[in-house]
Amino acid sequence: MTGKLTPTETLRAILDQARVYDIEEETASMTDEARERDLASAGVDVDAARKKLDAIRARLAPKLEVTPKPAAPPGKVVDIRTRPKWAPSRAFVGFSAFVAFAACMGLFMDATGLIVIRPTPHPTATGTGAPPNAEAEELRSRAYRACAGGHYKECIELFDRAKTLDSTGDQDVDVVSARDNALRFMKMSNDGG
Repeated sequence: MTGKLTPTETLRAILDQARVYDIEEETASMTDEARERDLASAGVDVDAARKKLDAIRARLAPKLEVTPKPAAPPGKVVDIRTRPKWAPSRAFVGFSAFVAFAACMGLFMDATGLIVIRPTPHPTATGTGAPPNAEAEELRSRAYRACAGGHYKECIELFDRAKTLDSTGDQDVDVVSARDNALRFMKMSNDGG
């Protein structure tokens, strides 16, 4: 049969498969004597079938280099189904989900401007050739960390304090960008919540 199954055919296939599992479990839980009685009632000559099976095993054992296993003692239930080992694929799926989540978060943070990356400081932040004010640079460094942590009010206050010490360094592209982002996020948090 080609094509898709109808819902009725799908349900019938599921129920048929469930019946097969029920029969397998029932057969597995039977004793050897009960199995032999069941086969005999179905018209199977158990002794003849056992002899044929022993002959086949004897013929195949040398070729497969397998010694026949002794039969299970009567009454012992043997689970003949094997269950797949899913641990490696679960680990792979979990790792893939983590990588996808991290990539999405990185894209989201980049798109919304949540990531504040401070490049290597310029040789002279003032542009005059004079060394930058160390205290102002320390305040700006703390401001960058505050912005990255989402403390935008503190970020703006630290940038303002640094501006009083070094007004030319406040015109740096990185400082202007970080200040604009912090003001934008402060405005968004005041408007939205």
